Amino acid sequence: MIKQLYVNGCSWTAGNELDQDIAFDLYIDNLGLYKENPADPYNWNLLDKKTKNIRASYSDYFDEFNWGKHVSTALNLDYINDSTGAGSNARIVRTTLDYVLSLTEQERKEVLIIIGWTCADRNEVYLENAWQPWNHTQPFGQTVDRLLFNDEKTIAAVEKIQEQSCVYINSDTANLQNYFQSVYMLANTLENLGIKFFFFNALPAWWVGGDLKCNIDVEREFEKYIEWHEQHPNILGATDSMYGFIHNNKIPVARYLHPLCLGHKLWADYLLDVMETRGLI
Repeated sequence: MIKQLYVNGCSWTAGNELDQDIAFDLYIDNLGLYKENPADPYNWNLLDKKTKNIRASYSDYFDEFNWGKHVSTALNLDYINDSTGAGSNARIVRTTLDYVLSLTEQERKEVLIIIGWTCADRNEVYLENAWQPWNHTQPFGQTVDRLLFNDEKTIAAVEKIQEQSCVYINSDTANLQNYFQSVYMLANTLENLGIKFFFFNALPAWWVGGDLKCNIDVEREFEKYIEWHEQHPNILGATDSMYGFIHNNKIPVARYLHPLCLGHKLWADYLLDVMETRGLI
């Protein structure tokens, strides 16, 4: 019997910007907390109303409202959310495998893993004994976790290397090859271990328009992977995404286009319907 839900992904799974929803404000108010500086998108401190001291972070309460929480509640499961904002598919694979490796044989039979894959152009680097995001669409200084790494001189130097990588090394073909093989590898690993799972794309693996438009014929170059993707009962189609669901249905979003509480709830309902229809739950 399934007892636990484990989810992993990027900000769309973590729940970034849920703090902009009135439901979040009401929740923290009932806990005796308030935002230190609501106008500063980089200040996530929550202060105690009585002591005025920092007591928590916005992210400490995202799990009360994100889609994973709704799914775990609907299925009456314990809930683990291993996602992080600006996270890459490389990080998803690394941390999910670490989690799987920690399970006993019995625990593998009692967990459901749901992965919300992210953009294929993201990666990670290991600096000063910590993994950090390395995303070709976001300057390193915007994604680095300064609680773990705050050497501004080194951060600036890494950004210069990142700029050169964007010009000379970054490749749509290589990024998508890594994406499709990561999905294929993790799906087969979980199947071989007898672990129940479901995959979807939180953000599109590749963009079909705008400034981030993919410059290759994805359907031609990755035909076999896409065919496998589309036919697998535990995976939503390669061109389906939570991002598309939210924006195509004109569901309200936050300042930087992340879904608010309603969007997470509607996406959870959609996932539950798909998994039930496919006989996965």
